[in-house]
Amino acid sequence: PQENHYWLGFHELDVQRLFTRVVKKNFVVYDIGAYLGFYSLLSGRLAGLSGRVYAFEPLPRNVERLKFHILLNGMQDTVFCIPKAVADKTGKVLYRDLDRDDYARFVDVESREDNHLTKAGTIVETISLDEFVFRENHLAPNLIKIDVEGGELKVLLGAQLLLKECKPVIICELHSSYVSPVEVYKELTRLGYRLKDSRGRVISLIPKQGHIVAWPKE
Repeated sequence: PQENHYWLGFHELDVQRLFTRVVKKNFVVYDIGAYLGFYSLLSGRLAGLSGRVYAFEPLPRNVERLKFHILLNGMQDTVFCIPKAVADKTGKVLYRDLDRDDYARFVDVESREDNHLTKAGTIVETISLDEFVFRENHLAPNLIKIDVEGGELKVLLGAQLLLKECKPVIICELHSSYVSPVEVYKELTRLGYRLKDSRGRVISLIPKQGHIVAWPKE
């Protein structure tokens, strides 16, 4: 029942409309925190057969479902599952389970956070976007969607060269329980982006949660 809003098409309607405005034919999209592939599949449809979608999802239980959904929709030539977490550096990290068994966030193995040792977790591989593009020679994105339950800043810190040279549009969901939205805002501004909400309105007050859209300044 908790997934009905995906399959019935009601999930985050404002964000869906945003994708339909932003994603063009032949676009390359990075879906970071792809989960079950809702936005990966939407992006694949919008980008077309000559487009590319890289769906980053590190949790094994989600990866299998993501791959199944890609095949079910006949999009295996457009949408590619990358079973890794995106972070500030390439390596390994400990993913800690949140309240639901299909959501998680990563923390440093040496973290001193409260209840760190009492929470279940999974060791997963990480990669930075700079590594993915400039060392592994994958296509650079026109759009990056970020939904990583508090790891937003780490994603940006690992994509410094990419964001400066390629200037993709960024759709980012903020999660104030785990990282300060102000820090994310400051980093995007420093990198030369202007921020709006999902309806295209200039952000005057930084939201604690929800989606922001970072547009490269022309």
